[in-house]
Amino acid sequence: YYMFRSGPGESGGAIGQRGVMSGQTMRQYVSVDSIDDALAKVPGLGGDVVEPKMEAAGMGFYAVVRDTEGGEIGLWQDTSQGQG
Repeated sequence: YYMFRSGPGESGGAIGQRGVMSGQTMRQYVSVDSIDDALAKVPGLGGDVVEPKMEAAGMGFYAVVRDTEGGEIGLWQDTSQGQG
């Protein structure tokens, strides 16, 4: 994974190896206030957790969920947003 930021104090993104990190699809990430709260809502909305909460050392936490149509969405919580 290669992390980048668009400016000081701003979230950026990550680039992984195609076919290894996330298959052949483009995975979009959205920032959430609490990754734990967001993950807790997924099953009740008909989705699945594909990758559980993991830490990107010193930067934040991420997880991946699948919606009811099979699309994957990444969740991101900056470390500065708490330890959620």
